[in-house]
Amino acid sequence: EGSDITISGDAQVTATGGLAGAGIGGGYDGKGSGIKVYDKSIVSVSGGKDYTYIGAGAGVGDGGKYDSNGTPPDRDEAVITFTDDDHKTFNGNVLYYEKGSSAESIKNGAATRINFLTILLKANDGTDAFTEQTVSVGVPTNLQKNSFTRKGHSFTGWNTQADGEGTPYADQSQQVWKTNTILYAQWHKHVYDRTVADETKYRKSAATCTKAAVYYKSCACGAFDPDESGTFESGNPLGHDYKAVAGTAKDPTCTAAGKEANQECSRCHDVITGTEIARLAHTFNQEVATDKYLKTPADCAHKAVYFKSCVCGETGTETFESGEALGHDYKDVAGTAKAATCNEAGKEADKKCERCGDVITGTVIAKTTDHKWKAATGYDPKTCEICGATEGDVIKYDSETGKTLEHTQGDNKDETITLHRSEDDKNAFDHLKGVQIDGEYVNPETKSGSVIITFDAATLNKLSIGDHIITVIFDDWVEELKLIIKAPVAAAVDATPVTGDAVNPFLWAALVLLSMAGVAVMIERKRHGTKI
Repeated sequence: EGSDITISGDAQVTATGGLAGAGIGGGYDGKGSGIKVYDKSIVSVSGGKDYTYIGAGAGVGDGGKYDSNGTPPDRDEAVITFTDDDHKTFNGNVLYYEKGSSAESIKNGAATRINFLTILLKANDGTDAFTEQTVSVGVPTNLQKNSFTRKGHSFTGWNTQADGEGTPYADQSQQVWKTNTILYAQWHKHVYDRTVADETKYRKSAATCTKAAVYYKSCACGAFDPDESGTFESGNPLGHDYKAVAGTAKDPTCTAAGKEANQECSRCHDVITGTEIARLAHTFNQEVATDKYLKTPADCAHKAVYFKSCVCGETGTETFESGEALGHDYKDVAGTAKAATCNEAGKEADKKCERCGDVITGTVIAKTTDHKWKAATGYDPKTCEICGATEGDVIKYDSETGKTLEHTQGDNKDETITLHRSEDDKNAFDHLKGVQIDGEYVNPETKSGSVIITFDAATLNKLSIGDHIITVIFDDWVEELKLIIKAPVAAAVDATPVTGDAVNPFLWAALVLLSMAGVAVMIERKRHGTKI
């Protein structure tokens, strides 16, 4: 039994021994006592022939258990406790260094630390196949998934001995590795002597119409091998499931034999050909109204006539009617109508059928007893719409101030014209549609009492000096008046236009002549009642 040891200051303690357990705190399998290390002291324990083990291990804490080959104990944390100046404690991890590393080299970082080991995984199937897995020392690590296969065998896990008598390890199990290790794959040999009719696992082929289902034999462990297991039959054949094949039947006719539909098995597709059906005799009892059997087409007074037929399409001699007569399609005969007048009877147009040519004479229209008058306008007097007779005169609109309206540019006086209608003057305003100056619509004040039109001075003052045309539009006439915009009195001294150059007098003369010609044409048209 060991005693407690306390180390303080900057001390270094090294314990060495050739066998496991050598070092501080106990011998072989001895139980060591705890060690407390203060400040910067380092404890180094060197046990065995492969590693220097720092922080926990042989003789430290509970006592080391090195085997004769120097294998470190199965520990993953240090039990040695370090306390700093403030007496705060912490646990260190197990550290491994190369054999022979001194405490001084560990302290100053010159010692080589061992971090990785190799796990050698052997196939153990009579070949030399193997794979390697590198692991970190003292870190929990899962074995890699087995990748070996063996014909006729199932993989069961790993073992440290090929015959399975060593330490077993499950596939992908987690371990803490502290030395290089060799593991051997373990195999279970299959014996395929079970006959389990499992539809989802062992079935080789499903039952057919004529054969039972076939299954692979299996091992007691549940494994099977399609190449080695062998097979067995189980159950009964399904039997055929015959269905009629669409489109393979043929009805007999008067000209050819028929055939029943073929029968096909829905599972194996075996086919039985349909039985023949004897040919039929003609029977002309079909009334088919198509062009093939048409005897006479329908006309205006008769239905269409067809021959009766057999179901095979052969035409008989008996007939039948179908549809409706077309009826006459009468149209007016051009030039045969005559309108009635106030003194002569008329006649409606004759009607002729466009299909058969039948003619119906047009009905007589009695002569009218009274004229059908169309009201007079400014262009035409009152006229009979039937005989064309006229009565009275055309409508006239006369201005109280004559055909000319004058306004001095710059004057603030409004200008008014009053137009009287030759007939029904009290309702003359109802016929007014609009007023234009020089072809552009304006909006003067208008009111009834004949037709009173007032142009405001502001509108007139915007017009240029000279002649303009006022157009008064009625629904039965267009009346035109002349509007003269005169120059102000101060400007009348010299009315000759100035453009910056001497004005050509011949140009002004030509414009005056054209204006006079236009006025003359307008007067002439009005005299003859021509619409402008």
